[in-house]
Amino acid sequence: MTRNIQPAIALIKRFEGIADGDPSTVNLDPYRCPAGYWTIGWGHVVRDARGRMLKGRARGADARAIFPRGITYLWAERLLFDDVAAFAAALNRVLATDGTDLRLNDNQYCALLSFVFNVGISAFERSTLLQRLREGDFADVPRQLKRWTRGGGRVLGGLKRRREAEAKLWLTQVSVDEIAREKPCPHEAEAKLDHWEATLGAAPDATGDAPSEAVVRLSRGEEWS
Repeated sequence: MTRNIQPAIALIKRFEGIADGDPSTVNLDPYRCPAGYWTIGWGHVVRDARGRMLKGRARGADARAIFPRGITYLWAERLLFDDVAAFAAALNRVLATDGTDLRLNDNQYCALLSFVFNVGISAFERSTLLQRLREGDFADVPRQLKRWTRGGGRVLGGLKRRREAEAKLWLTQVSVDEIAREKPCPHEAEAKLDHWEATLGAAPDATGDAPSEAVVRLSRGEEWS
């Protein structure tokens, strides 16, 4: 199924923010999120060579060693788009188990995608929220979303606002006009992508990889399935 996930990306950008762990440098550097995890760009959790998330003040040196020169804004977008594509694939897998995905409109799907990006797919799979979805109790979804407001053992104002925004998006009807307005201008998108690819070609990331299919398609404002 083809989805317009631009509302999810906009919501994720709004609440993840793009903090800089060291404003004295030119690029964006790792910082600790409110839950204590080392993060870079828009909510990209820094992991060690074994794939373990870095948490706590003591792991700061490790996080900075992974991104010794920080990252550019365009690199941050690449990380975000790849992360969103990965979470979308995981969400699709869970929802397709019983056909729940086929009953969701794009805004409902985007609300869940933002939620999963924030709490993780494992937490979603264990949640009462998913149980309600599988029972077809869509009316209870906003209330279930708003239960997830704690981070680091305490209620966080930012999480409360995020859950409110996700619940509002869930309840927002989708129209053809709204979808059209969310699409970027094709010429602006192409220019952005050309600049992005030129930048990556001149200074590739640590892996030396070319932009993934998800990055290229999302950068052009195309739908992702």
